[in-house]
Amino acid sequence: MWWGHYRPTADRPQRHVEALASDPHQTEREVLRELSIEFARDRYGGDEPLLRPVKRSVRLVGRALLRRWGAERWPLPTLMRWQYQRYRRSIRTTRGLDSSAGARR
Repeated sequence: MWWGHYRPTADRPQRHVEALASDPHQTEREVLRELSIEFARDRYGGDEPLLRPVKRSVRLVGRALLRRWGAERWPLPTLMRWQYQRYRRSIRTTRGLDSSAGARR
């Protein structure tokens, strides 16, 4: 049986195969409980660094201000273009491009 790729520290799904054969309803409840806990940690935090919720809050406030002000009004288009180009330059190597080619100096 092929299971695919998983995080090195994560449990493999093989541990649930024997449990499925013996008690499928209990296994279903356990798997759903584990998934809900993981998704809750992802969504609402858990053992995450302190700055992540702060960054998320700043991002939400920024989006609310952007919606209120309007994305097409000055100086936002210029700032948004700068931010987008900065992001594209930062991922050039991920896209398989030379990091120095096309960069502004």
